[in-house]
Parts: sequence; C-alpha cells; structure tokens
Amino acid sequence: MVTGGGYRPRYLVAENEGGQVLGQLLMLDGFFAAPDIMANPRLRTLKPLLSRAFGITTWMQGPLVFSKERFAEVHAALLDQANLRAGWGVFQIGRVTLPFYQEVALAQRAGEVLLELGFAPQRETTFQLDLGRTTEDLWQGLKSSARKNLRKLQEGGRLVVAPLEGPADVNCYWEMLVETQRRSRRFISYPTLADFENKFWSRPHQQGVLQGMLVRTREGDPVAGLCFRAYNGWIQELGVAYTEFGVRHKLYGQDLIKWELMGWGHQRGFRVYDLMGVEVDSADPKRRAIYQFKEKWGGQLVEYASYSKVYSPWRAAVVRLGTRIGRRLRDGNRRPPSAPTREER
Repeated sequence: MVTGGGYRPRYLVAENEGGQVLGQLLMLDGFFAAPDIMANPRLRTLKPLLSRAFGITTWMQGPLVFSKERFAEVHAALLDQANLRAGWGVFQIGRVTLPFYQEVALAQRAGEVLLELGFAPQRETTFQLDLGRTTEDLWQGLKSSARKNLRKLQEGGRLVVAPLEGPADVNCYWEMLVETQRRSRRFISYPTLADFENKFWSRPHQQGVLQGMLVRTREGDPVAGLCFRAYNGWIQELGVAYTEFGVRHKLYGQDLIKWELMGWGHQRGFRVYDLMGVEVDSADPKRRAIYQFKEKWGGQLVEYASYSKVYSPWRAAVVRLGTRIGRRLRDGNRRPPSAPTREER
C-alpha cells in the first residue's frame, strides 16, 4: 500500500473501571495515491477527492497491551474498535503489523484475533541487526564491500556525521528528501517545509521517538540524511535521502550513516536495528539492489506477517488499476537502472 503522506494520528485507548490504561493503538489515517500519478502537478488537484473516496488506515506494531493477565480481552477490544471505526470512512486497513512479542502464545493469539475479524495475512521480510553484540562483532558482521567503503571514508576524513537538530538541519534534510523523491520520480511526500515539520517531524521529535542524522562534507556540502524511529529498544528506518552531489562524487553517505547509527544504538542499549523491509524474490533491478545494500550490514533475514482488510471491493479494484497505471508511467519514464541505485550500493 502506497500513500500520499500526511498521515493523521488517531489513538484508541483501553482503560479498566478505575481509569488505568491497559492498552493503546495508534492508527494512522491517510489516503491512497499512486505516486507516479500524484507527482503530476495537473493531477494533484485530485487530492481532496482521493482523501474522501480512498481513505485508508494503517498502524505499525500495535496494539500495545500493558496487562498480560487481560491480554486477550484488551487486544480483542482494541482491534474490534479499530475494525468498527475504520469501516465508517476508509476502504481498506492496509499492511498493519503486530508487536514482536517474545512469548509465542501472545503472538499467536494476537494474529488469531485479526483473522477472526476478517484480516488477511501476507508474508513480509526485513533485515534486523542485533545491536547487543560488541562493536568488533558488529564490524566483523559487515560484508567486505561495506567495510571497504567505510575504510575509504574513515581514511579520507572528508565527511562529518551529526544528529539532525535545529531548524537549519531540518530544512537541509527536507530539501534532500524532496530531491531524492524527485530524482526517483516518486510522489513528493511533503511538498513544503511546513508540511514536513507539522505532519512528520515536530511532535515525535520532541517526544524523543523520532531522530535523524545528516552527513555533510567538511566544507558543509549536504551528502545524505536518514530519519529513524527509536523506542522500546528498537531502531526503525523511515526516510532515506541523499544528494546528487554525493552520488556524483561517490561519497557513500548512506554507508556512513548506517555504521554511525549502529554505534549510536549500541551505546544507548538498543537491542534491534530494523532496516524496514526487503523483497527477497523481486525481479525489479532497483528492489534487488536495495536488498543487496541492506544485506551487506550483517543482519538476520526475518519473516513476519502483515495484515490487511478490504471494506470496499470496488474501491480496491480502482486502486489496483491506478497502481498498474502508475507502474507503466514509471517504467516508461525510468532512468538507467544505475542512476537511482548507485548510492544504495
């Protein structure tokens, strides 16, 4: 499921008779938008119509249940309400994921509740890095190509990695993100800096959940950036961005960010760095290059399930048609395969 950005959060909270919170679910409301269609300025006027007719809801790693004794009851109550409320205004709940429960029984019951509510599972894969290893073990776990690039960067000393902080850094990252999406002919998630700050960055960053890193040359030239979620012992990538300047000079900014972020998470006691999805069997050269790039960081390939439910079959059929049209537009305007993926190698 691909959306047009600008998700609106909606919280569901389960409380006991005394008002104690037993569980919560953060639902993200948005709308479907085929990026290659919405990237056309003449078609962006369709956004209000899409918002009303093709609303979707999703969530990541939820619901969160804080009472093990009443786990099944609370979990079912939250999902039942999500199912009921979503049916009022959206055509699909798409690609939702459950928390990574360590207890098998809890994980099984959580999936059973979704199946009972009519959700369909689908196989997903991602690479996850164990940050509990020593720094030396993390280094030795890298593929030789990653270590080679990092040695070049360390020996050259031309690049500087710093946390994404302050208005100037936020503006720099947003400009890189827009440049990356435009270069890849993707939908521009946040057309203005105000959109990016208000709809994505400000509040979660203030809460300490959303973080970012920037890579610049010592002369101040922007090279690459990455936003990531960091909470509950997990780090999850969100937005990869890099400049044409970095690509042209083969500065491997994303390599340096990955390694710095591994060290950042290790030092702060985070357990897992999730590279957020790969397609194992894809025939698309770009997606295969992304797989190879993520594989070289020494993570474990993990399989899990995401779940979706369609409330309006005819709208789902329109969405599938729009997706096919978008792919044809992208394939017809595709740059040489090496251009968008060079930095990722």
